[in-house]
Order: sequence, then C-alpha cells, then structure tokens
Amino acid sequence: MTSDDALRALLRDLLAPGSSANSALDRLLADYATYHLVFVVLAGALVLGLLGAGGSLLRRSRRMRTGPGAAHPSARRTSFGLGLGCVGTAALFAVLVAANAGNALDPRQGFGGAVAEIRPSVVGTTRAAEQDAFAGWLRSGGERLPARVRGVVERRVAWQAPKAVGSALLFGVSVWLTVRLWRRLIEPDRALVGRRARLSAAVASSGASLVLMAMTIGNTQGAVAPLAATLLYG
Repeated sequence: MTSDDALRALLRDLLAPGSSANSALDRLLADYATYHLVFVVLAGALVLGLLGAGGSLLRRSRRMRTGPGAAHPSARRTSFGLGLGCVGTAALFAVLVAANAGNALDPRQGFGGAVAEIRPSVVGTTRAAEQDAFAGWLRSGGERLPARVRGVVERRVAWQAPKAVGSALLFGVSVWLTVRLWRRLIEPDRALVGRRARLSAAVASSGASLVLMAMTIGNTQGAVAPLAATLLYG
C-alpha cells in the first residue's frame, strides 16, 4: 500500500461514525473549515460587488433616452449587456459560495468527500515522506504538529502568502482598469471611432480580473489554512 493509499484509509477510519475522539483530526477539520470560509468571504464580497454594479448598470440603461437626440443605442446596449453579465457572473459565484459555506459549516462531511482528492505519491519521494508524517501525526491523536509536518506547512505559507498579496494587488489594478474601460464604452456621448477595439480590451480586462480573483482566493486559502491544503494537495 502506497503512502497516499494508507493516508486515505486512515482518514476514512477516523471519520467513520463512532470513531474515538482525535485532537489531530479536529485540528485538521478546523483548518479545512477555515479553508472554505476564506472562499466564502472573498467570493461573497465579489458577489455583492457584481450585484451592485449589475443593478446600477441595468438602471442606467433604462434611464438612457431613446428617440431623436438620444445617445447612440450602442451605449445603452452595452450598459444593459454588461449589467446582465455582472448579474449572471454573480449568480455563478453565489452557487460556489453556497457550496463552500456548506463545507465550512460541516467540515467533517465535506472533508470526507475530499479525502479521495489526496494527491498520489511514489514510494521514496518527498511527497510520500510528507504523507507518512501526516499519517503518524493523525495516529498519535495529538493536536501539536510534529516537526516534519510543521516544516511542510511553514514552507507552504512562506511561498503562498506573498503570492496572495501580489495577486490581490494585481487584481485591484485590473479591476481599476476594467472599470475605466467599461465606463468609456457606456458614456452616451462617446464617439464610436475605435469602439470595437475598446470593447475587446474591456472584455479581456474583465477576464483577467476574474483569473486574478481566482488566484487571490486560492493563494489566500493556502496561506490562511495551510494544513488542510498541504495534506490534500501537497
């Protein structure tokens, strides 16, 4: 039996109904709950922001004048389409927030399903040794991390925390740029020259913002809840 198979089997035994109390498992489950709570907080903030922006854009499109002397209809269509896009994206993220909230509230059930995601390892590799260390800690039942596990967790924080900060800063810059690009497109009196290029730039910037948001969430999860992330993903 490989290290990852042994670790999965051990975790399933510890998570089984009627199993005895285990402080190591309790600490792991608390960290797993925090991992998903980070997603709920950050993605939840994104959902609220998108809903606010979407509602504002939809109201703006309805207020735009129609008929002679009105702004070009492309500005109204852009405002309406962007508003729908914001609301639709918010709905998708809301589903993910709800799923992660369930894991945060009931980490035992969620972690039981995540055990299968433990990355495979090859005998004699560093990953196999780390999994053996995790298994030894869980068998001990103690809350205190052994040196090998603590070292692996600290290394994850050391490289993922700076990435979380960096991706958050880039996300902020990308959002600022995206807002400026879309504002230029929905201004009623804006000239139509170069509109297609500006629209392409705005769409690309929006996509980049979503990617950077995902990176920010993932890196923050790993930095704030490194124990569960390290056990599951290495």
